[in-house]
Amino acid sequence: MKNNILLVLLLISQSFYCQESNQVKKVSFENYFRFNLVLPFQTGNHSLANDFNSNIGVNANLSLVSFEEFSFNMGYEFSQYRVTNFSNIGAIDYMNFSVIYGEIDYDITVYNNLKLIPNIGYGYVRNNYKSSGRKFGVQEGTEIRLGTMLNYNFTKTFSTFVGFNYIFTNLNINTNKEYEDYFGKANRFQVSLGIKFQ
Repeated sequence: MKNNILLVLLLISQSFYCQESNQVKKVSFENYFRFNLVLPFQTGNHSLANDFNSNIGVNANLSLVSFEEFSFNMGYEFSQYRVTNFSNIGAIDYMNFSVIYGEIDYDITVYNNLKLIPNIGYGYVRNNYKSSGRKFGVQEGTEIRLGTMLNYNFTKTFSTFVGFNYIFTNLNINTNKEYEDYFGKANRFQVSLGIKFQ
């Protein structure tokens, strides 16, 4: 009888041990940081495409929380646009284009250290118009970001990536109805190259 009780207790303890070891931590707060250069290409018939030239910008992105293959990130992007058509824009030399955004990524392992990471995001846009140290006003708006990254891990803590995004921007504008779309909407395709620390 003692042997049977001992055997039952041993089996129960082993089953508890097995259940405990099979539990996987799904939510993670282990942060990673991305930094990348971005090159925007304006598409369509709007002011940013026709009246400005875009320069290479910078983007910084920090993960906040992960759940299985999903990650929620916050980011900041900055780029500068030089005015090329003064008849439409006025006596302004350039515009500082900045975005604060939230983004959801999904990791898909393609092969060993190579990952495909589709993402979707939503951001707050703020444009500052300037010329020779003078400020000419601020334009605000929102944007929707759709894209994907190809990420290669060199080590567990360092990787590099190339990204492709298509971005829809809606800016607040107070003008005649016929000019609202031209000055208030913008679409751009964006290529990025960066590094990731984990």
